[in-house]
Amino acid sequence: MKILKLYHKKRAVSPILAAILLIGLAIVAGAALFFVIIPMITTSTKVEFQGIPIFTNGTAKIELKSTGTKSVTITDIKIEANNGSTTWPEAQFDFTEFSMDTGQGDILTYTFDEEIAGTITKWRVTVLFRPSDDAEATPSTLSREFNP
Repeated sequence: MKILKLYHKKRAVSPILAAILLIGLAIVAGAALFFVIIPMITTSTKVEFQGIPIFTNGTAKIELKSTGTKSVTITDIKIEANNGSTTWPEAQFDFTEFSMDTGQGDILTYTFDEEIAGTITKWRVTVLFRPSDDAEATPSTLSREFNP
């Protein structure tokens, strides 16, 4: 008889608490969709530096890798040197646009057309790239400073 009384006295979760739990569950599910699932199915273009560029005797060796889900076209590379002055003079060299497939890396070697005066304290490398299949896309930028 006591067992039957205990069984009938159990109460459910209050409607207010149930509503709060359902709203919280919906928010968590939406966040998981936004931050986990959508990035997995969308395409992206991404370029990263591999290692540290080497700057010697008027030459620069830069290693880049395409780490996105689409192939990229490198549209421009700017190399600037800081020799202690307030300006960053740009190193002049011949550049030709080129493409990299997903996961592909490339080592780029550039010879500067002129000598940059003074002792170089930092180099700034800026890479402009866009998806290979969209010539009209606004290029994305990857920029980083390196110590010699």
